[in-house]
Amino acid sequence: MSVAVTQARLDALEEAIATGVSEFTFDGQATKYRSLDEMYRARDFLLEKIKGASVANADNGVWFSDHDKGYS
Repeated sequence: MSVAVTQARLDALEEAIATGVSEFTFDGQATKYRSLDEMYRARDFLLEKIKGASVANADNGVWFSDHDKGYS
């Protein structure tokens, strides 16, 4: 089964970490973590996947310019 990597999933996990809950349900799927360390690793995984997706969709800050000196 594949788990969708979304900002909403990351937000839910971060809320669980902040409130100290190790078991929660998101989008109808119950998840139970064994430790806070496991939750941090899952959060870091989601962050990297989301960051990678946003970089892949960005223009990477590359700009092209065209200069004209006005001579015809």
